[in-house]
Amino acid sequence: MIKLNDYLYSGDTIFRILDKYIADLRKEAKRTHNAIDLTHCNFLLQIRGLLEHNDFLTAQSQQIREFYKYMAKEYPFLAFTFKGRIKSLIRAEAKFNGYIVEYIYDYYVERGTYPSVSEIKDRLSCFRDFIAYRIVISMPKCHYPNEEKRKAEELKCLYEIANVLPGFLEERGFTAESAYGVKISESSFMNEEVRPYYRDYISNQSANGYQSLHITFLIIHPEALWKFRFEQKQWTILQK
Repeated sequence: MIKLNDYLYSGDTIFRILDKYIADLRKEAKRTHNAIDLTHCNFLLQIRGLLEHNDFLTAQSQQIREFYKYMAKEYPFLAFTFKGRIKSLIRAEAKFNGYIVEYIYDYYVERGTYPSVSEIKDRLSCFRDFIAYRIVISMPKCHYPNEEKRKAEELKCLYEIANVLPGFLEERGFTAESAYGVKISESSFMNEEVRPYYRDYISNQSANGYQSLHITFLIIHPEALWKFRFEQKQWTILQK
């Protein structure tokens, strides 16, 4: 079995590690006629491209940070954090493998049979969100002593920000991607024109209590296409 761990401690650069890993994985996949590993190789090539065009992605990230300035101006009374990260090679590899296993397991439980290679490849085509930003907001209790009113205003602000984000980034060259009907928002605070793009884990609460809004944007480079995923959520600041 070809595994990433076998290449990590060779002392090579990250590009040489990826090149060797991809070449060996592709060779083995062709020998064993393993279509999933061939798809895996294509996934790894996307990561390599991301690293290779780091300057371009850094420039795009600077445009995204303009939204931080917008929030600071429009919501001076709101406490918030704005963090971004590029998924590490090890993390991306682990998530890719876990994603395949989870999809095949869920598919089998639901249908009693295994998915075809084309179905797996189609499912994996959406797995390109290597770059993620998280916006976490909180309405300080000093503004709303009444907890119920504070939470209501905090939620309203969260959706207001979500309504503005797609148009703000599209003016800067990004394209919002459809949520493909997954967790479509049922909130009256969500504007109709942006509703198709969000996965709403607030109005569609999960069993584990997770609450967040997810949206993905595409950015096109002459040699590649990447996805930037945004997660927007609330948190409570404890104050005496």
